[in-house]
Amino acid sequence: MDSSFTIKTAFLGRIPYEEAWDLQKVLLERVSMQRGTGYILFLEHDPVITLGRGGTWDHLVCARTGIEQMGISLVECDRGGDITVHYPGQLISYPIIPMEHLQRNVHWFLRSLEEAGIRAAALLGISGSRKTGLTGVWVGEEKIMAIGVGFRKWISYHGTAFNVFRDNGMFDMIVPCGIRDKGVTSIEAVMGNAPPLSEVAALMRSSMEEVFCVDTEEVPSEDIWATVSRHG
Repeated sequence: MDSSFTIKTAFLGRIPYEEAWDLQKVLLERVSMQRGTGYILFLEHDPVITLGRGGTWDHLVCARTGIEQMGISLVECDRGGDITVHYPGQLISYPIIPMEHLQRNVHWFLRSLEEAGIRAAALLGISGSRKTGLTGVWVGEEKIMAIGVGFRKWISYHGTAFNVFRDNGMFDMIVPCGIRDKGVTSIEAVMGNAPPLSEVAALMRSSMEEVFCVDTEEVPSEDIWATVSRHG
């Protein structure tokens, strides 16, 4: 591990999806100019349905107008993967890391994110696993953590969505990840309860440190937003 390389982490709380996407773009540009720096952002989103580069709105089960009338946004984004939902109570992890400090290997990066999720789940007493040909972390036939990433100049962005609390029916509005014969679950559904998102974020942080073989520095959320202000 290069001692001059620093990954800053922060728990940002609840942020609208598009605001967090804009934040990622600013940090991407900063990392592109200062490749000795990386970030891992932990947060949750307002209710939103997002469509990745490989997806189709045909995987919406409900009418778009009805979804929008419920106050749920519909957003096309530049991550990989198909359709998914984000909601309060789901932990989002956005690693924005120059890959030369890890490996310039997309397959390895996806498997590493899965491994971090499996280890975090195990710390809660949940046995997560992979499924051949599919991404994410699974408990039986149900996905508990989804993955959708992007790369720009070999810097990672977007990331993982760990279902901590129940989704209150949001996944019923879509064919999750375009997979019709599998379901979704959450820590709460598996265990009967769930810890606060900040605690699950801490587990994901330590698991990512182990899997990526890196050290991280936890910083206040204000420091992340200050970075954006200086950029502007």
